[in-house]
Amino acid sequence: MNGDPLRCLHVLSGDGWAGAEVSAFHLITELNRRPGVRIEAAVLNPGELYDRLRDRGVAVQLFDETRNGTRALIRRLVRTLSESQTQLVHSHRYKEHLISAVASRRCGVFHLRSSHGRPPGLSFNGRVHGLAAWIDRVVARWAGSDWIAVSEDLATEIAGPRSRVTVVPNGIPLEAPAPDRATLEAAFGAGPAWWIGFVGRFEAVKRPDRFVRLIAALPESVGGRQVRGVMLGDGLLFEQTANQIAAAGLTERISLAGHRNDAERLIASLDLLILPSDHEGDPMVLLEAMRARVPVVASRVGSLCLLGDLPWIPPRGDEKALADAVHTLLTSDEERREWAQALYERFLQRGSIVTCADRVLELYRGSCAG
Repeated sequence: MNGDPLRCLHVLSGDGWAGAEVSAFHLITELNRRPGVRIEAAVLNPGELYDRLRDRGVAVQLFDETRNGTRALIRRLVRTLSESQTQLVHSHRYKEHLISAVASRRCGVFHLRSSHGRPPGLSFNGRVHGLAAWIDRVVARWAGSDWIAVSEDLATEIAGPRSRVTVVPNGIPLEAPAPDRATLEAAFGAGPAWWIGFVGRFEAVKRPDRFVRLIAALPESVGGRQVRGVMLGDGLLFEQTANQIAAAGLTERISLAGHRNDAERLIASLDLLILPSDHEGDPMVLLEAMRARVPVVASRVGSLCLLGDLPWIPPRGDEKALADAVHTLLTSDEERREWAQALYERFLQRGSIVTCADRVLELYRGSCAG
């Protein structure tokens, strides 16, 4: 490269602000600070991701998929790659993988895909089903794409139909935002309470229904404090979840907060975070809770498997074990503090965006040199 910077273009949807978008945002902004690399981004939708990248000084283009079909997006991406002399394309999520693979192949540019969760059509045993998964497999092989998986569990699942999968866990900045307990209590209730949170997309795999049943299974108060649930996020199942809460008579015990720009501060204010999912990669909200010393009770899936065979991380689908773990932590100050501290120490070992960016940059340089 004769001393020229390594040029990388990230291709992202930007149609929401959830785990994949948060993960990519932290990675891009950290890489953009590194010498010897030129980071740019192409975002397919206006919104929070596009605005945040632009505000952080990242060179970002809006492709706007609402006005451009797949072929038009590929043509524009080919033109961008040719004009910028990009050496590597790094894509995030399914549609972005496909258009990036085609454009990269046409331009002779290396293509790297990040898998933030299970690809479409992939079952729990790693078998591929459905047209979308078949197209994804064929295009990946045709383009010679390499993969980043955010957890060992996910890497095992996607390694079969694809080659060259490298595990790089997610990362976030070490500095945590200050908790905002006052806003939490003022917005969703008054008086002393145990605040138990669900944070994520309201989709079937995240199991918001399981969180509602968990709150219903807990006593209304523990140690003189009310037990309250707060659910941050939005998605296809938001209205269905609201109906479930109403039907169960839990409208006074569970608050639906929707999408919040101050979500990190509210997460840091929780007494417990619950991740009842059927599947996870390496959830960003887990890292945010660990960094803030917020104890977590979660299904043993994805990167959560690495936390160990503990009562706070029961097997997927064991709703009674989830409820028992929450109740135990609420009634034991010592166990709650010890678990929160253990999670924080784990975060310091593996959750920094600096470590994540170091590993990704090493992949970039190795791929371009190869």
